[in-house]
Amino acid sequence: MEVFPKVKLVVSACLSGERKRYDGKIVTHPLVEKLKNYCDFILFCPETGIGLPVPRDRTILLKTNSSIKAFYLGTKEDITEKVYNYYLNFKKALKEADGFLLKAKSPSCGISPKTKTYSDENGEKLISRNKGILADFIIKDFAPLPIADEYMLKDNEVFEDFFTRLFLFARLRASKAYEEEKKLTTSKNLALFLLAYNPSALETLGGFERVFKLRPEAFNIKMFPNSFSRSKFYNAFLHLLNLLKPALSSSAKKQYQLILDKFVRGKKDLIQTCNFIKSLLPEDLKTEFAWFLNPYPEELRG
Repeated sequence: MEVFPKVKLVVSACLSGERKRYDGKIVTHPLVEKLKNYCDFILFCPETGIGLPVPRDRTILLKTNSSIKAFYLGTKEDITEKVYNYYLNFKKALKEADGFLLKAKSPSCGISPKTKTYSDENGEKLISRNKGILADFIIKDFAPLPIADEYMLKDNEVFEDFFTRLFLFARLRASKAYEEEKKLTTSKNLALFLLAYNPSALETLGGFERVFKLRPEAFNIKMFPNSFSRSKFYNAFLHLLNLLKPALSSSAKKQYQLILDKFVRGKKDLIQTCNFIKSLLPEDLKTEFAWFLNPYPEELRG
């Protein structure tokens, strides 16, 4: 069974079971509950971070002229600057993070454009929906870390990209402590991930044969941008097939190709494809390519 390093995940406190919501309710998100087994959470809550109570009146996005601000209905106060200062202090204190999972529809940190936006200070005249006021700052400041809210993760490819890169970045961070004999295996897996995410970076490093010899320290997270593509992963799986051919029977090679065809057409997801490939391999090859064939914990998919 693959052992994953602990992920350092910035998560909205209200998703983690903390009593932070404006209505005072404690809501646990099933995916976040599963993540507790794999992550060290770094809790994030701009609203309570600037001193707003629980429970409290709503904070809304208020559009005035050409600008959008965070507006607290409890005191009829523009809290945009306070929220931004909280974020700046949080960013300054944050030492390490592998990704962000934030609350959808939040006026402060909702990443997808789902937050209700009003034209009046009573929060009655809904005119549009937008991202939270911190969203663009977080994306700019922490790229290429995977950043999403729970609404975005309903999309299959966003989900796969988010968790693949989240656990890849945690592995990269932890790889400095790996024993010397594991360096080569690590680099083989990283070469496959580069082909799946950023083929041009692989060529810049000199191609597969040279990358296989690199130490993990030669890789960094900027080499793995947010660009999940089934066709690129398909090419990476094909390259893996070439590496595995001496160990596979003719029948296994045909089965391998069939599952890849289903994957590239969207009939199988990444974890299903990896599991099928592992079923064809002896234990030593499952271990050799463990990172690539176990991109993230299967439990998260269920």
